[in-house]
Amino acid sequence: MTNKHENNSLQNERTIFGLHIDKENHIKVTIGLIIYFIIFIVLIPLLLIKNKHFNILTAYFPNLDLIATILGYKGGPMNTNIWRHLYNPVTNTIPEYISGNIINYFALLGVTYIVAYYTFINKNIYKGWARSIIMLPLTYFIPSNFIILFINKFGKYLNYFFNGNSLFHSLLHYLLVIIFGLFMIVILIMVESKLIKHLSPYLVSILNKIY
Repeated sequence: MTNKHENNSLQNERTIFGLHIDKENHIKVTIGLIIYFIIFIVLIPLLLIKNKHFNILTAYFPNLDLIATILGYKGGPMNTNIWRHLYNPVTNTIPEYISGNIINYFALLGVTYIVAYYTFINKNIYKGWARSIIMLPLTYFIPSNFIILFINKFGKYLNYFFNGNSLFHSLLHYLLVIIFGLFMIVILIMVESKLIKHLSPYLVSILNKIY
């Protein structure tokens, strides 16, 4: 009987239907997602487009998931928890699952736009596709867990300097961790651009031979 119950529980955990709803925090999750959406998915891209920073925009959009990962440190500024479930590599609740997938959707739209753009300007589908082969693992599949690991370590290091529980110390601690996380993303984008520059020609050559 126990084995049967454990087996059913295991099968349920394979789908979102095995996740709990977390009714207590769903309002905060919704507010946090709306704030993130307005600022990071609407306003910042509009400002970049208005000022014709298209190169920055193409680097920005595919990394929306990484930005959300960083903002979720300690749930958000001043222990508000508005971004606690915004985007986590491991999903535990249904609101977390919905929020994460909305952000993934726009991040992948950024990737597909870049692929389409470079395919169009080069008149070669493989030159666009080669970029995605490098971009997807480096900006989408791999980094989130490592970014959380490193910002958590940096946050623990900062605890030696911020022993108070004041709102100012809490906000300053959070902002320093966010700046550190954004710095990691910039480094990641720079590494990615170098890899694209040097590896893309080889990937294009291989794809041409295969297809």
